[in-house]
Amino acid sequence: MIKSFRSRLLNGLIRLATEWYAGRFQTRELGDIEMISWPPFTKLKGSNKLIDLTQAFQDGEMPLELSEFNNNLQRMRARFRFDQIKGRIIIVSQSQRPTYYLVEGYKRSCNILIDIQEGKSHQDYIPVILGVCKRLNEWA
Repeated sequence: MIKSFRSRLLNGLIRLATEWYAGRFQTRELGDIEMISWPPFTKLKGSNKLIDLTQAFQDGEMPLELSEFNNNLQRMRARFRFDQIKGRIIIVSQSQRPTYYLVEGYKRSCNILIDIQEGKSHQDYIPVILGVCKRLNEWA
């Protein structure tokens, strides 16, 4: 399943013998997920956690390199509803424990975090695909 939808994005992880699991993740912990080391994300202020990306969006401080992402997030924000989320976010880790890195689902995750900050209620969990890769540090 994972190969058919996101093979281009995940080829490096697949070659590193990543084990894939379908599960769920606590929505209140989304802000603690780390972002992958993609240069536009690494230019954000803060700790490289998803909450930093969300905060930069809310503060209007997105780097120029993320302008397309910013515009798409703004469009999605206007019509976002948690109960209409399709698919699962994709996270990876070296084990089934933190630290988790977000691979796919940035806009959905940011929207959930903004909703939580605005006091909107959500389910306690979001569906995820977790990739466990003991050689994660080799993934580029």
